[in-house]
Amino acid sequence: MSIAFYVQELNNSEPNLDIYNCLNDAVSHDKTNDASLFINNINFMDRPVKFGIFNSTELWNYTGLLVTNSVNNAFFVKSVVNKFKHIFHAQGSKEPNLMALIEVVNTTPSFVSTPEQQQEIKRLTGKALPLIELDATKIIEEFSK
Repeated sequence: MSIAFYVQELNNSEPNLDIYNCLNDAVSHDKTNDASLFINNINFMDRPVKFGIFNSTELWNYTGLLVTNSVNNAFFVKSVVNKFKHIFHAQGSKEPNLMALIEVVNTTPSFVSTPEQQQEIKRLTGKALPLIELDATKIIEEFSK
């Protein structure tokens, strides 16, 4: 199965580095047959990658699991008509719009990757999300059912 992440910007931020590591690991160890990253904006990124990087305008052509990590991207993905399964990786208080976060968590299959995120999302939304390590195999196993 294919897996892709959709992030706001290609950069060296800590959340993005975790995503790059996840996708590189998936490709290096044959955990997926395709790994991609979709972005809205390009910035400096000095990490070698083993996955495809595409502008978000190319989402219409993607099939597989698509993981977003921001409410804005989650809402954008809902407007795209295609055969991907959307999953939301909740980040907690990094989201400026609490009501939008609550809506996304309640309408989209979602997960967190740290116990701290899990506690914070539970406090903010009242919903206990599954704790899944940021690992392509584990995400695919959990959400491809």
